[in-house]
Amino acid sequence: MTNLPHNSCEPTMNFFLRYAVFSYVTGSFRCRAGWGNDAEPKLDFRNFVTRQRSKREGEVQIGNNISNLEAVRWLLRTQFDRDVVTHFDIQEQIFDHVFHHLGIESEGQLVEHPVLMTEVLCNPNYSRHLMSELLFECYQVPKVAYGVDALFSLYHSQPMGDTSDGLVVSFGYHNTCILPYLNGRLETAMCRRVNVGGYQQATFLSRALQLKYPSHFSAINNSRVEELLWKFAHISNDYKSELKSWSDPDYYKRNVCKIQLPFTPVNSWSDDTKQARLQKLTKEIDDVVKMWTTEEQNLIPDFQEQWQEFHSDVSSAFQALFNTLNKYNSLAENCVKQLQKGITLLKDTADNNAFHDWSEGLKNCHHSLCENRSDWLNQKEVLRQKFLDGETEDGEEKDEAQEIDTEDFSEQETKRKLLVALELMEEKMRPEEGESRKVGALEQLLRDVEAIMNSHSIQKKMTFDVAEYYQLHLGTELIRVPEILFQPSIAGMDQGGVAETMEFILSLYDQDKQSKLVQNVYLTGGLAAYPSMVERVEAELRAVRPFQSTFKVTKAADPALDAWKGAAKWSMDPDLMNEGSITKADYLEKGGEYLKEHSASNTYYPTAKR
Repeated sequence: MTNLPHNSCEPTMNFFLRYAVFSYVTGSFRCRAGWGNDAEPKLDFRNFVTRQRSKREGEVQIGNNISNLEAVRWLLRTQFDRDVVTHFDIQEQIFDHVFHHLGIESEGQLVEHPVLMTEVLCNPNYSRHLMSELLFECYQVPKVAYGVDALFSLYHSQPMGDTSDGLVVSFGYHNTCILPYLNGRLETAMCRRVNVGGYQQATFLSRALQLKYPSHFSAINNSRVEELLWKFAHISNDYKSELKSWSDPDYYKRNVCKIQLPFTPVNSWSDDTKQARLQKLTKEIDDVVKMWTTEEQNLIPDFQEQWQEFHSDVSSAFQALFNTLNKYNSLAENCVKQLQKGITLLKDTADNNAFHDWSEGLKNCHHSLCENRSDWLNQKEVLRQKFLDGETEDGEEKDEAQEIDTEDFSEQETKRKLLVALELMEEKMRPEEGESRKVGALEQLLRDVEAIMNSHSIQKKMTFDVAEYYQLHLGTELIRVPEILFQPSIAGMDQGGVAETMEFILSLYDQDKQSKLVQNVYLTGGLAAYPSMVERVEAELRAVRPFQSTFKVTKAADPALDAWKGAAKWSMDPDLMNEGSITKADYLEKGGEYLKEHSASNTYYPTAKR
């Protein structure tokens, strides 16, 4: 196999790619694909596929093409069931996406490149059978090799010539696997799995924060929680003692992690805003004053002499109406004076107490006006009924014909004029005219004054910072969430942690093999990047190993990418690739589940025939 220079492996130069090996390293969290001689994967994306309703029929979005995962989370699909590929229609869409972006037009053409793929530890034969069928039958690949990502990571960091024994701890998204490795081969029967990984940690943190901050329930989504977890969480070397330290307020203030959520700030009562609103209010008061001073206050003509000569009951009713009207005019003058006082106050002083007293005085004037106006309208209605129905004050009715006979012409004329006066009053009392319009303007002014007073008082009474209200404080969560790797019971899972499982696996070997395994404890996978992970594993091993026994714990240089780098490095070794690959002839002869074992592969156990 020719090892071409990196520059010759651009996707647009397809005729050079026929000699390159396609490396496809996938897990239930991310998919990484590229050429074997690349230093970094060409593609790195989440294993998600969605088809939005707004898109045209048949168009799908994959991985990084999905701009906002949370907006379409309910539409997301993946090819994995936990960490086993089960939905091969989605896997085919992802293969098409990968081949297209690498410059391989797979539709209607052959993929003339060897393929190296990773699979889950102890992958079911049926899943491998369907994967081989897809690659050989649909894409016509010449050969394919399968391996375990944790062992490829070990191969990248520690080539098989350097070590042949070790205990690999692979921290995955859905589980954590512990793989004993002796004499250059995986001890499949001794491997164990802990059902705790990145997904369980993110779910645990999400529920804890939603319970702690119920008002920000919608803002605590999966994407934000995962980002917080990877950036700020860490492994505690001594969980109990550090947890106790968080009860100290000073320690909490020094170490708490404050996360600011997006929010809309409340408009503050700044000097500019205050002056603008007060100037607007001054103009509004001035308009109301002009309305009350320019329009006529007396609503009826002065017919006092005529109604005094009229019937005594009608005359007394008119006199009461006249007195009420005079009182109303007096109250209106007081209201105008109060309004003018407000204009002077707003121009000359900024005393909040004086402004409050003035607004209360204006409210009292308005209240008195409304009460007097109500009495005036009631008296007017009573007087009108007296004219129309001929009722007297004591309730006695007069004969209409007799009344017409006894009334002289002057009384008839006076009655006509007074009825005209009442009609004029009713005309001016329409909602859009006269007193109703002036009182309405005064009521609107009072509402505006109340709004300014309320906004200012709210700003003064606001004792908390709005930005601080939209903050998440991560305290004990920073160590409690990662701790479920070692104590799953914290999250309510009834199983042993990573340390207990390592102790159990070591107990399956004799002392000599135990000593070989613990001399090379290798940590890989995304969660291995937690700070203090190596120190914590060393502390756990020290607690279970014999006194003064030796061991060594190392971590992958790049826990997330070392698996891909190891697979790419492995694929570029012609001998390893030829010995560990399945050809089309092997597939047709031995079945899709067939696996060629190698140093980084699962152990092949043929399915029992019925």
